[in-house]
Amino acid sequence: MDNSEYFTYKIDEYDYYVGKNQHSNHNLITSSERNEEDYWIHASNISSPHGIIVNSNNEKLSLKQLKKACILMKVNNNKLKKINPLCFDITKLKHVILTDTEGLVHIEKVIKNIRI
Repeated sequence: MDNSEYFTYKIDEYDYYVGKNQHSNHNLITSSERNEEDYWIHASNISSPHGIIVNSNNEKLSLKQLKKACILMKVNNNKLKKINPLCFDITKLKHVILTDTEGLVHIEKVIKNIRI
């Protein structure tokens, strides 16, 4: 994966990628390296980056790990860091459906909402 297209972080042993624009958001989801059990994170009801936590071993991440991912997305985005509180939708990539508009998705099932 071309990491220059994304912001990259570590959450414990997990790689966490955050898109920089709608093109990189789209590529983040469609990358051949993606696993349907990867976690997808997005600010609720607002145009914002997509985040992917790589979950190669199909493990359940803790609430603390998921919150850390939300916080990283929020504090590193000028638009998001001004919104208080901010809610995030979290689901598995298998529940994220691409639309005809690049960077826009439909979510079949949200598995967790986190407020930061």
